[in-house]
Amino acid sequence: MYAESASGEVRAVIGSNLRPGNVWQTVELPRLMDNPHVNRIVVIDPDTGIETTVFQR
Repeated sequence: MYAESASGEVRAVIGSNLRPGNVWQTVELPRLMDNPHVNRIVVIDPDTGIETTVFQR
């Protein structure tokens, strides 16, 4: 899985209308946050282009 091999700053394009139980919130994000090699996670809104840091070590 991508989250377990990622490192450094992770950037993800994530829309604002996520369905309940989506993979991003239930699997990918928690695994990225648990990965000691990831130091920052930035989410990019595809509609506005706004970047938000959702995690920083």
